[in-house]
Amino acid sequence: MEKGPRPSIQRWLLIMLCCFFLLTKIHAQRSPPPVKLHVTEEHVEIENGIVKITLSNPTGMITSLGYKNITNVLEYRLVEGRGYYDIMWGKPDRNESYFDRLDCQSLRIIVETDDQVEGHGIT
Repeated sequence: MEKGPRPSIQRWLLIMLCCFFLLTKIHAQRSPPPVKLHVTEEHVEIENGIVKITLSNPTGMITSLGYKNITNVLEYRLVEGRGYYDIMWGKPDRNESYFDRLDCQSLRIIVETDDQVEGHGIT
C-alpha cells in the first residue's frame, strides 16, 4: 500500500470550520448571533454565541473549546497540547506507526462576515 499525499492543514482547518458552522445551522430556527473573530499575537478566537474556539497563533493548536455556558470542554491540564491536528499511519507489511502533527507557521484570514470566518493556515 502506497502512502498518499498528506492532507494539508488547509483541509483540516476547513473541516474544523465546517463543524463550527454546522452548529449554527442546527439552530437555524432562531436568528444566530454574528460570528466574531478576535486575533492577538498569541491566540485566535472564533465564536458564534454557541461555540467559542480558541487557537494558538500561529501554530493553530486548539487551546480551548467552549460550548454555551461551559468555558472549556477540553482537558484542562495540557494548556497548549490538548487539541491538535495529527496524522497517524503505518504500512501493512511493517509493525511501525508514523505520527505527524500539523502545525501552522502563519495564519491568513480569507473571509470575515457576520455569518462566516474562514482562515488559511500556512505550514
